[in-house]
Parts: sequence; C-alpha cells; structure tokens
Amino acid sequence: MSIRPWHAALLLPLSSLVLLAGCAQNDVPEAVISPATETAMPQLVSAAELIEAADVPTIDPHTLRYPMIEAVIGSGPFCAFHYTREGDPVLGISPGPLDGAPAGVVMLNGDLLALEAAPATLGLVLSAGAIRFTILAEDGESATLAPSPLEEATMLFEVGDQLLVGYGGYYGCAPA
Repeated sequence: MSIRPWHAALLLPLSSLVLLAGCAQNDVPEAVISPATETAMPQLVSAAELIEAADVPTIDPHTLRYPMIEAVIGSGPFCAFHYTREGDPVLGISPGPLDGAPAGVVMLNGDLLALEAAPATLGLVLSAGAIRFTILAEDGESATLAPSPLEEATMLFEVGDQLLVGYGGYYGCAPA
C-alpha cells in the first residue's frame, strides 16, 4: 500500500498533534526534571548586595536543599513554600522561637538571603531590606506556622518598586 501525497500531508500535522499532547502532562517530580547541580554551599549575602549584583526583573527564587536551610535558620522542623508537591522548597521558614536566628531563608541569584519576620495585615511576611515575601493560603487568608500538610498557596515576591510577582505552589509545616 502506498501513501498518497495528500495522506502524507495529513499525517504530519496529526502526528505532531499527538506528540504535543503528551507534552502537556508531566508527572515527573521537579527534582528529576531539574536535578541539583551545585556542590558548594552558596554564600549568605545581604539584600543590598544581592540587589546590586542582580538583574532584578529576571530573578526568581531557586530551590533549596535541606543543609542550606539548616545553615541559616537552624535544624529541626520548618515550614516551606514549594513550587510543586514533589519538589524541593524555595522558601524555608522557622516555625518556632528564633533565639536570634533568622526567621527564613531563600536563594536568589545563586546566593542565600536570610529573612526576618515582618508585620502584615494579611499573609505570612518575611523580608530583608527591599526584598519581601508574602505567603497566602489558597483561600487568600494568612498562612500560619502551625503544623500542616502541603496545601495550595501563593507566594508573592517583591523587590521594592522594581518587581512584584506571584507564584502558585504549596505551603506547609512539619510537626515539631
């Protein structure tokens, strides 16, 4: 059986459509898609140093490894915001008394940034200089530091008046 020219012209778009349909779903965990490549511990910098060295409109929070979080906020259970349920955290938050340790940590532009708790009328807010993170629960209410499984949440990331971006993801706290 031979393929007629008009059949061939029809097969190419159909086969492309089938291939693209498979691209829409990705059940592979984020850590497998983007495995960690860093071997050294990133350095802890100030918000001013980070902003000075970055192209602010293009920075995004990177995933953190547990030793990075522990190096800044201490060991033990912590709260975290994740882009995916399976992925590593992008924001680690101390759920308990801080004893002088920072309240949270994030990695931006390849460097770690210690964050302090900030007052807020809505959401859980952490900041360092002009950099601010706000975590809102799925219902738009304040996220808490109470033990909870990962639930849908939004993380707002602000750098002064230069950047405001929101990320959908998951937030939860490990029990103490």
